[in-house]
Amino acid sequence: MAEQTTQDKNIAEQTLAQNTSLENKTVQVAYVDGSGQYLVSIDWHPQLTAMQALEQSGLLARLSAEQPLMVGVFGIKVDSPEQHVLQAGDRLEIYRPLTRDPMAVRRKRAEAHPVGRLRRKL
Repeated sequence: MAEQTTQDKNIAEQTLAQNTSLENKTVQVAYVDGSGQYLVSIDWHPQLTAMQALEQSGLLARLSAEQPLMVGVFGIKVDSPEQHVLQAGDRLEIYRPLTRDPMAVRRKRAEAHPVGRLRRKL
């Protein structure tokens, strides 16, 4: 878990360094669904909130109305997109709920392929 956090932090720092060196600063908005991956770059300004970035990206139209809006910046959840101010180089990610329980899927896969189980000879 600590490796993932360090890796995310390094990626965030690299992206920030790249975008702050550019004259035109941007923020990326990312979303993945069954039909593909979407990464939209939008212009950044100092008071840009997460909700404003979502609206400018046009990716809100891909979300269903009954789906709760869950977003994060570089893997860290944002509780209030309307109030969270983005920094230049941030990657705003739109999350969607899991369709299946990961533990149930893993158990089913393990039952189908019982590798590594001890078998006693009688």
